Amino acid sequence: MFYRPNGFYYINIGKISTEKNFLKINNFSNLPQFERREFLKRLEKEKDIYNLKFDSAQVAKMDWGFKNNQFYFKANSLVIHHFDANIYRGKMLKDDPSKKYLYNHLLRNLKFPLQVDTLQVLKSKLVYEEELDFAKGPGVLTFDKFNLQATNLRSGFGLKKTDDVKIKVKCIFMKNSPLDVDWSFNVLDKSDGFHIQGVISNFDVGAMTRFTKPYINSTFTELSINTVLIFMETTTDRKEMPL
Repeated sequence: MFYRPNGFYYINIGKISTEKNFLKINNFSNLPQFERREFLKRLEKEKDIYNLKFDSAQVAKMDWGFKNNQFYFKANSLVIHHFDANIYRGKMLKDDPSKKYLYNHLLRNLKFPLQVDTLQVLKSKLVYEEELDFAKGPGVLTFDKFNLQATNLRSGFGLKKTDDVKIKVKCIFMKNSPLDVDWSFNVLDKSDGFHIQGVISNFDVGAMTRFTKPYINSTFTELSINTVLIFMETTTDRKEMPL
């Protein structure tokens, strides 16, 4: 199955299997139609370029349809295997000053009831790149052996009260350092607050040179820190970090 949703990307799906309340998608990809330089020429402001692929996604105990002329979607679980995501931003263009909404806001303002009890992303990989100059190449952050579990994913449609969305991430940061993160937020919280805490173990500081050298022309000496604690809690609007 081949589909062009817009002038920038194309989607390929190898196979779709479905039964009463079960859906499986194999060999999915959402890829840019152009190489990075050509893609950036077609943009007026900074914008992320996505390369997204996964081997399979399975939706179990799915219930969807229309009730009182209102579309709804519910599922017990969504499991994605071997998700390979590359996010690239060319910093040569003008900054986009428009407001970037957090996941709280995006889920809260969906115009239909959405409920996924458990989302799992297994044996996956995330790479984030920023580039100031093609001659120097991009700064790169890597998250390998990426595993995520999120519970109570819901839209805010028709709700007056709901439990927090809770997300757990385990991965290897910059090829060497185990990273564990707990992240929570409530979709009905109009301040868009969130809570993040985590731990980086055996943090290889020198590995950060792969990001900082081409990006801001700085390097780190070879140094290992046993434990780095991460904590963030806010009720103010700010840009969402890719995680």
